[in-house]
Amino acid sequence: MAQVRQTNTLRFKKTLDSVVYYTVNGKTYARRLPDMPRAMFNTPAAKKRQALFKLVNMHTRYHSGEFTHLFDKGNSWNSRNAYVKANGKALYAALDALADRMVNGELVTATEVENAISTYATANPTAI
Repeated sequence: MAQVRQTNTLRFKKTLDSVVYYTVNGKTYARRLPDMPRAMFNTPAAKKRQALFKLVNMHTRYHSGEFTHLFDKGNSWNSRNAYVKANGKALYAALDALADRMVNGELVTATEVENAISTYATANPTAI
């Protein structure tokens, strides 16, 4: 990380090549983006994490209008993130079997996601 003194050229750019420029308390800093190998995203565990993320995102997109009324965003970026922060572990547990199916190449619908979450919530009423 390096502090940048001249910011004229960085006025509209946040990234340039593999360097990110950001401002904290009026001072501009530069840091290099990490170089992530592609193989790290192709492991079975990584594919399952990606599938769980997609399924939770499918659920939160469907109910996003309700979250604005039910969840105060607090320290989160928005009410959807506050919901996932509060219920993330339970959602991942509820969608675990569907994520395995998704990793195996099967198509998972929004109805299946909703049914899995409601079944889990019925079995564990204090989790979600």
